[in-house]
Amino acid sequence: FFISFLFIFTINIFATNVQNTNQQYNFKYIVSDGVIFVTDCDDNFQGNIIIPEKIGEFEVKKIFDDAFKNCKNLNSIIIPDTIISIGKNAFEGCINLSSVVLGNNIEIIDENAFKDCEKLEHISIPDTVITIGNKAFYNCKSIKNITIPPELKTLNEEVFANCNNLTEITFNMVLEKISKSSFEGCSKLKSCFLPETINEISERAFKNCSKLEEITYSNSLEKIGESAFENCSALKIIDIPENIKKIEENTFKNCSKLQYVLISHQVTDIANNAFKGCSKTLVLKSDIDSYAYKYAQRKNYEFEDLSIDMVLEKEEPELEENTNISIVIIVVFLVIVIVLIVIIIILKNKNNSLKKSETENCSNNKKE
Repeated sequence: FFISFLFIFTINIFATNVQNTNQQYNFKYIVSDGVIFVTDCDDNFQGNIIIPEKIGEFEVKKIFDDAFKNCKNLNSIIIPDTIISIGKNAFEGCINLSSVVLGNNIEIIDENAFKDCEKLEHISIPDTVITIGNKAFYNCKSIKNITIPPELKTLNEEVFANCNNLTEITFNMVLEKISKSSFEGCSKLKSCFLPETINEISERAFKNCSKLEEITYSNSLEKIGESAFENCSALKIIDIPENIKKIEENTFKNCSKLQYVLISHQVTDIANNAFKGCSKTLVLKSDIDSYAYKYAQRKNYEFEDLSIDMVLEKEEPELEENTNISIVIIVVFLVIVIVLIVIIIILKNKNNSLKKSETENCSNNKKE
């Protein structure tokens, strides 16, 4: 009896106050420690939901895991500024959800939060977000543009994978890592300008981005993972920066339009299938004493010596400087010639005037 009493007493102390579905809000919630957590949606609800900042005297602080999962008739939702976290799978499978307004104080968007929200076209991620979980926007096929929040340092695995209408990504200036398959299957993405802080592009990060023509990154990049750009059939030029030591398996597999790969002399290993399925006219460019040169010979790729280009680049400024000096000399010479011609014409005119004057004086003297 005593044990049963103690158990019931303990439950009463720590239990949350579970509320039924509130018809005014069309979702379920609990009150715990003086705040509200959204836990579930009304299965029969169809339309739009506005989550208030407060219900009664209590602030709404979090959307729990699975809260709106598979709410197939949810069309839009507005999330207030009081909410700081969206749980795992919170809106997964909301196939008719087309509009989401996120509050300005959200810090965490957990894994699978908006997975398979196929009609979600636009979502503005608040600047306060510091974590976006794996597959948070996986298979959101209607999203067209994304701005990465300013404090986010890692894009987690498959976070925007299969967003096959995504055409524009605005990166922040502190991002350090693009994880496994982050943008895999983003088949309409054409260009990607990564910040200087990026040091890792993980395996399959941009795999099957078939329209990706251009990607830029700085020399701070230290790793490009396996199959990172596999099947990026529109890529034409790639520059492997100095901090990369190895080009991994299938990194550029089936990049059929790839024309030039500039490879740093610091690269000491290139996987056998790194360029499998690329064009037969692919040109590898590096120093003649580099590993890339040996690899090109072994795989029968065309090779161009970058050291020659560097010599030419050094000579070009000298040629330009000499050309500029020559132009200055020619201009000065022409100015001098023009000045001399003018002086000669003036003197000649003056001389003619004197002769004419003397002739007139002589004629007058004869008449006298």
